[in-house]
Amino acid sequence: MNIANRILLSEFVNFPKVLFTSMNDLDLSISESYVLLQLWYLIYHEKKTISDEDLVIILSTDENEILGILAGLISKNCISYSEKNGKMTYNLEPLIESFFIEEDNNLKIQEGKSKIFISFEAEFKRPLSPIEIDLLDEWTEEKAYPENMILEVLKVAVSNGKLSFKYIDHILIDWAQKGVASNKENQELQVNKKTSKKIKTVKEVKTNKKSKYDDVYRN
Repeated sequence: MNIANRILLSEFVNFPKVLFTSMNDLDLSISESYVLLQLWYLIYHEKKTISDEDLVIILSTDENEILGILAGLISKNCISYSEKNGKMTYNLEPLIESFFIEEDNNLKIQEGKSKIFISFEAEFKRPLSPIEIDLLDEWTEEKAYPENMILEVLKVAVSNGKLSFKYIDHILIDWAQKGVASNKENQELQVNKKTSKKIKTVKEVKTNKKSKYDDVYRN
């Protein structure tokens, strides 16, 4: 089933809302958005095949202006074109397909959410961005951090009031280098290091302490 049939047979009919909320991400001008809306309505509701000549007539505007807008939309991968009956016709398949892929990916993310994803979204109080999701994947798959360790570091970040992926990543790297997997283990390691340092300092002081008989022995 091609993308045109998918959009007509699905519930994905709120194209204007999706388009306007994506304008900044797609770097669209008002004119480009308006042309996209016209194409959407004419192709999927009026069931028409649209050429640049048709748009000039429908929009009552200059041909060069329309051609410039269409060229910009092609470069932004919002529309594609084909030749039919000696005319260049346009469609929205690249743009709609990208919307569908995003929707499909969101569904997969929702369905496949692990405890880690759920916990992070709960603490951040928002859906995770694609970059953040990639970082979580890197932690769990590439770097193979244990799930309990990641959740423990998340708790540390929350308790310290530093809820950011950068801060959490730094702690994970630090704990991995130390060979600890919990805040308790990390604190115990720090205590042991401080104790060892104190013992070493005391030994150095005793070793360097001058005896009153030192000069006698040297003579």
